[in-house]
Amino acid sequence: MVVRNSLLVAALDKIDHQDISHVSIAHDNRLCHSDPSKVNVVSFRLRFLSQLLFVVQHHESKSIGHLDGDQDILNFVELCTTAALSPSEVASKIDHVAVAVEEGTAFRVTTTLQQLFGLRRLFCHGEDRGSPEKGLIVEQPQAGMRMFTLLSTSDDPQDLETSESGLTSHASDFYFAIVEPLRGKKGQVYDFVERHGANIQHIAFRTDDIVADAQRIRSLGRINLVRAHREAAEPSLAITSSDPIAFDQVLQRSSEGILVHARSHSKRSGGQQRDFISLLSQIFTAALHPQAEIFFEIIERKEYRGFAPANIGGLFRTKGETTSILYVDEMLGGEDVRAWAQDHARQGVNIDVLHLNCSTEGALVRFLQHTSRRFDVLVSSFVPISDNVLATFAPASLPKLIQAQGVGYNHIDLRACSQRNIAVANNADWCSAEVAEFCLAAVISRWTRQGAADFRTHGWARQPHYLERHSLSHARLLIVGCGLIGGHLASISSAVGIQVDVFDTRHPELHQRPLQSLVQDADFVSIHLPLDEGTTKLFDESLIGKMKPNSWLINTARGAIVDEAALLQAIEENRVAGATLDVSIDSFVDQVCVDQAYLTFLIYHPIQVFDQEPLTTDSNLLKVTQIKCTPHIAGLTIESESRACKGVTKNVDLLSRLGAAHCERLIVIPDLDSSVSGEGKASSESSHTGSYGSQSSTLASSHAGHSDTEGKPMHTMRDIFDSVNEERIKRNTRIFNLSAGMVEVEPCNELLHQAAISVMKPQCSSAEVPWLHMYRERKGDSELRHQLVKLHASGRYGPGKVNLSCDNFLICSGVSGVITSILSAWRTLNGYRRKPRIMLFVPYYTYHLEIANGIFGREGYELITVPMRIDSENGCTYDRNATERVLYEQGCGADICILTNPHNPSGHVLTEDEAQWLEGLVRRYKDTWFVSDDIYADMVYTSPDGIHRSLYVPEADNLFVAYGFSKSLAIGSWRVAYVIVSQNRFEMMAKEHDRFYISAPWTQHAIGQYLMKRPQAFDAFVTAWHRRLTYNTRVVGQAFEAALGWKAINAQAGMYLLLEHDQVDDWQAFQLALAKNIAVAPGCLFGLSPGFVRIHLAFSQAQADLVAASLLG
Repeated sequence: MVVRNSLLVAALDKIDHQDISHVSIAHDNRLCHSDPSKVNVVSFRLRFLSQLLFVVQHHESKSIGHLDGDQDILNFVELCTTAALSPSEVASKIDHVAVAVEEGTAFRVTTTLQQLFGLRRLFCHGEDRGSPEKGLIVEQPQAGMRMFTLLSTSDDPQDLETSESGLTSHASDFYFAIVEPLRGKKGQVYDFVERHGANIQHIAFRTDDIVADAQRIRSLGRINLVRAHREAAEPSLAITSSDPIAFDQVLQRSSEGILVHARSHSKRSGGQQRDFISLLSQIFTAALHPQAEIFFEIIERKEYRGFAPANIGGLFRTKGETTSILYVDEMLGGEDVRAWAQDHARQGVNIDVLHLNCSTEGALVRFLQHTSRRFDVLVSSFVPISDNVLATFAPASLPKLIQAQGVGYNHIDLRACSQRNIAVANNADWCSAEVAEFCLAAVISRWTRQGAADFRTHGWARQPHYLERHSLSHARLLIVGCGLIGGHLASISSAVGIQVDVFDTRHPELHQRPLQSLVQDADFVSIHLPLDEGTTKLFDESLIGKMKPNSWLINTARGAIVDEAALLQAIEENRVAGATLDVSIDSFVDQVCVDQAYLTFLIYHPIQVFDQEPLTTDSNLLKVTQIKCTPHIAGLTIESESRACKGVTKNVDLLSRLGAAHCERLIVIPDLDSSVSGEGKASSESSHTGSYGSQSSTLASSHAGHSDTEGKPMHTMRDIFDSVNEERIKRNTRIFNLSAGMVEVEPCNELLHQAAISVMKPQCSSAEVPWLHMYRERKGDSELRHQLVKLHASGRYGPGKVNLSCDNFLICSGVSGVITSILSAWRTLNGYRRKPRIMLFVPYYTYHLEIANGIFGREGYELITVPMRIDSENGCTYDRNATERVLYEQGCGADICILTNPHNPSGHVLTEDEAQWLEGLVRRYKDTWFVSDDIYADMVYTSPDGIHRSLYVPEADNLFVAYGFSKSLAIGSWRVAYVIVSQNRFEMMAKEHDRFYISAPWTQHAIGQYLMKRPQAFDAFVTAWHRRLTYNTRVVGQAFEAALGWKAINAQAGMYLLLEHDQVDDWQAFQLALAKNIAVAPGCLFGLSPGFVRIHLAFSQAQADLVAASLLG
């Protein structure tokens, strides 16, 4: 039986009250830090261990867990040696003792033992000295512990406070570790305390050769040593990759299943700072008893003091999916990265971050060749990620993303990444403002000579001519390259009065003269260009020679843009005043266009700009005082470093959650779905796709306009419809106007008859329905709403709608009235100043844009377009990755998402899987309003039973599904539609609709009566539509293909057909069809790239034959 309030804690309670008579250790036996020479280390350790045994043996059993006192300790140590040891020899080998205590008691236990034994707190492994009660936290999704470390040593106490001596082990070091489980976490520590209360958890013995000891113990077969996975050593392999001896030691230990942690130090020796690596190696026994968690440990310290959180985590790490990140060279915002990873761990998401910190491609390759871990993400600032580097990965273990930590990515072999389907992204604009500010500071410092005016240097000299001080308004700055940095520099420089000239070959409108002319007038030249074949050594001897003698060159871009030798010579000969160089190693690139992938790749050829980086003290650059060299720090500030960190971690989050194709700022875009055949023509080839490979996914709304024969613009299908009708009258010829969705069949006779009886007869206005011809109540006709409840409960529009009531159905003035009311309600709730982000799927229904323009104004909202995949056989299908990527954008996302179902213009019908996916989005993204336009719900002619699968999420307040009768009953002018909405949104929607339309037309009452009294007629009319549309799709589609070679995109529902043509643009296709007396709607009106037109098929089968004859005649 375990006594939860163990004797260890009880004894400490007595010590807290100064009652320590039962403890035989005296004050004179404490470790005296003030006089280390008087300390008997072996005696102290024996006394310390004996006191722990005393405390524990007064517990219920006379054992430490199930460890039978001193003899078992001796037996274990003898396994590691060739001869028996005396107790004093055993004590000298004790490195540390770990005690596990109940949750919430570790800090009190620590402070009490600290007082009792005269030990010192050790804070050298990541703990916060300012919060001593916090301790060292090691946390995994399901396991976690808090640890406090006490140290006994003969070192001078001051040494423990320094980063040099304090991290280096001493022969006298003896540790006492107190651990407790974290709240809500289980794992080994939790299990131990649950069974044994506060007790000794394990004892560690120090060795000088852990590999030999581990091999010896295993050969004897008496105790099982737990073998750590080799992945646990990979942080140490990263740290030692540039030190072959230490690297081999880590490799050898990891191959034996030994946990090993490397730490890099810098200490002064012989008057110089020297780097060295210390190693901590640990291996643990299994539990010594089936029901006890106590174990032994062998530990080897090579100049290593304290403990390694990584090794502790490796001991009890839980299994689970992990996203692994390798920072190849520098890690910007390292503390933020670690905090982000720890936060994910608390949420049950495993993120492993490994910092290699190497400086060469060879060191990276060497590390990768000796690791078995799969890295999902490689983050690199300058170390080449070449084909040679990627070749070290097995095909199944390739990284998913190569992330450039900064803006530049010329060190990444984009072709090699593309061939392996690896995404590449950069971190654009993380420091553009800071780099611009750095350049402006260089200009101001040089021009105003603030540094030269220091009183300690020049005394009370106040003559501006002597100091060569000038007003900023007389400075002329030439900015070469006007991207994000150059543009910002131009803005802030102009703001302080500097005269600014700009040269950028990508924006010729910004300059009036060639570069060779502009440099002649500039006092300062600041370079902000990418490095490519055209910019390498752009500033050569010829161009530098044209600069003014007192001019100053600033280069924060890439070193290879400037000919270093030419610059040095010009400065030495006083032809240029000087330079500020934010130096770095750069590379030369060739630019090759790969048309089939729609990408421009940069092929890497390494050429060092400088012989060595960091620059050595004998570098020619440092010998010239007029050259100010900074270590590529122009963009580095506390704030920008945080942004750099967030740029990387956000992409890792997107990768983990949605996949590599969802990452931002992609340079190489991986296949969104490698299982999808590339044979079909996808709309992703259009300009809209560029949004997913650029910094922003937002596109401006732009319809490709055209003019009719009289020069009047045609921007909408209604414009085309009206223009064609005018042309038909003028030419006095028959033109089949298929450009707009105008139904060309008569309404159902039974519906007209019912309308005459229930609405138009005189007594309806006074006797039966006295309010019929007055303003109606906001909700709509009660009978129609009741019939709609029954219609949806029948399963006609998909399963699950049995809980709908009349208060979920709002009658509106057409589906356009529904959409208008929804957008207006959003504006009312969110205010007029906020610009909504509206997401449409390409191809989209044009009038949804027109409604948005009317509610928000053309400049009052952001349009986000998500291309659908278009295939002649499979029709239009949703790109799920691209959709979720937009919705997931933190701080942005989409405010309103509008879709059509069945899809207009393609006729695609949602599959059950697609419907469930969309319903999942509705549940997940509760801040986004999802609007589904289902006006063609009764026109699913490919379904045997005509059932339409509409969206339905009963608990959602953010889903609005609109239906209408304009098309299905051929009554477009009746303007009757309805929306299914949650009861929480019903009143809001009713008020918004009433503001625009006051009430829905009286015709709603006729439809309600029709559905109640003539349901068979309604079914028959819909069935006739199915036959008519099936026939028209086949006949007209085949005629277009035979006459013009245009292939129909497979449609399943609705009254339209999308055709793929081969003309230069859609307006040429329009004219080609018009020559055959057929008017079509150009695909560009639906947001499509050139290659498509749309026609409507809502006419009789006889007219379908006439259309086909006109095409084939």
